Amino acid sequence: MSSVPTYDYKCERGHYFEWYQPMNEAPLAKCIMSTTSGQVPADGEDACEAPVVRAIGPGAGVIWKGGPPTRRFGK
Repeated sequence: MSSVPTYDYKCERGHYFEWYQPMNEAPLAKCIMSTTSGQVPADGEDACEAPVVRAIGPGAGVIWKGGPPTRRFGK
C-alpha cells in the first residue's frame, strides 16, 4: 500500500478543500465545491469550477522505507 498525499486547494471564490491524489497526478484546475452549499456537490447541484491553487496539506510528511538509519552521522 502506498501513501497518497493530501493537497489543500483554494479557489478564487474562497472555497477551501482537501483532495487526496498521487504526486504524479496533475493538480486540479477547477474548484469541485458546490456554488450553493460550499460542500462537495450533491445530485442536482453545480460545481463552482473557478480556478484553484494547490499546496501541500499539513498531513504530508517524509516516510522512511526500510526502518530507521543504523548509523548516526558525525560519530
